[in-house]
Amino acid sequence: MTGSYEGPTAADRGIDYEGLLARAAKGDQRAWDTLVDLLSGRVWAVARSYRLSRADAEDVFQVSFLRLMSHIQTIRQPASVGAWLATTARRECLRLVQQRERYRLVENSGDLDHIAEATSRPEDEILRGERDAVVLRGFLRLSPACQ
Repeated sequence: MTGSYEGPTAADRGIDYEGLLARAAKGDQRAWDTLVDLLSGRVWAVARSYRLSRADAEDVFQVSFLRLMSHIQTIRQPASVGAWLATTARRECLRLVQQRERYRLVENSGDLDHIAEATSRPEDEILRGERDAVVLRGFLRLSPACQ
């Protein structure tokens, strides 16, 4: 999933997300399972677009649906719950990517390209800032003669 998800897809039409969300919020396990079945593909697609490991993608999946459960009663546009969940997954992926990059040692300039290529969404600006901070820290570690 390379672009932003704007709203319900053609496949979403006719699905009673409002009813599913309301029933799931009241503890209806079948409604929750149906939501997970209907929406899980979007979360996996977002995680794959960030090239996460299987374990990290599973973490994104769990956190995204946990956040949905936590906010299930505050979803303003039930028909767009897929967009809400995709955005939540995207933010979690970005958080993981940033966390990994923050602790990763930069060994050569090729690694800097990986930081910038981690995503092609508006979050690029944040990643570029992180990359620039890594480069600056590395530069400042050099002796004055090497700078």
